[in-house]
Amino acid sequence: MGTDPGTQTKGSTVAAGDIQLEREVVKARLETLVHLQEYVTMLRNSLHDLRSRQTTGTWSTAGQTQQFVNAYRGQLTSLDTELRLIHQQMAEYHATLQSNMSSLVSTDEDVQARLMQVAQRLNASPNGATAPPGTPGAPGSPVPAPTSAAPREHGVG
Repeated sequence: MGTDPGTQTKGSTVAAGDIQLEREVVKARLETLVHLQEYVTMLRNSLHDLRSRQTTGTWSTAGQTQQFVNAYRGQLTSLDTELRLIHQQMAEYHATLQSNMSSLVSTDEDVQARLMQVAQRLNASPNGATAPPGTPGAPGSPVPAPTSAAPREHGVG
């Protein structure tokens, strides 16, 4: 039997409807977002250079050229606005993904600590079971008074 391609992807596994991501995969996604942000920054810088070259000396004043120039400059401004918004959105995605990863790591550490406590309690018990609270021998229960091993005297009389 083969693996259903919809249930497994590189670096992550799907089990019982839950997605489990490995830390390395999340780190790779964070790095990808950083590279994309750098790329968008480079595009914006190139766009700013292009816009700065759009001077009166660049275009002829003959005929309908001015309408084209105005539309062209408007499109460059619009493109710059879109790239700025994309950059901001990627920065938000990066911050959210990083926060979620930190939260999941913290949760994993908390769960691990609790499991270690349970394991210690189980290992401390002679038969692997923990006595319910209030029963003799349970942690926090009062220790019963020792009983005498001497036989009881019976009076005849």
